[in-house]
Amino acid sequence: QLIIDIENKGSSGLAALAANTLKMSIRNIIPCVVEDMHGGMSMTKVKLKIYEGEYLRSSITIESRELLDLKTGDKILALFKASGATINLDPEAEPKSCCLKGQVVRLPPKEKGGEVTIRLPNGFNVVGFAHKSNGLSVGSDAYAHIPEQAVVLALFG
Repeated sequence: QLIIDIENKGSSGLAALAANTLKMSIRNIIPCVVEDMHGGMSMTKVKLKIYEGEYLRSSITIESRELLDLKTGDKILALFKASGATINLDPEAEPKSCCLKGQVVRLPPKEKGGEVTIRLPNGFNVVGFAHKSNGLSVGSDAYAHIPEQAVVLALFG
């Protein structure tokens, strides 16, 4: 039944079902507001305000922007996989990535590296990966670096 609905371009019932039952491997889902957009021939760069002074960026195709009917001021969700974020102590480690500052709340064993969780000042968590011997400790400040190509945008409805 769902396959038939999808093949016939779905229905509002299917969208509601997906919204209430969809499970994803994406660990990071952050509410944002579209602050600014600019683009060239094929891509649009989107600046996303998380809270005052803290931003993510996303690079999407112009067609995606049109399909979403994206406008400045829209409330959206920014999504990115944990494997798309690198967490470390250096805010300048990856200058071409977005950099979010938070406090470490969960670490793997230091000798192994792996999945780290930081809590942003607004209370949202960001999960990413740190290399072994990373110098991080629970309670310390750390930085999540997220490439704009890793950030997926989603709208409600």
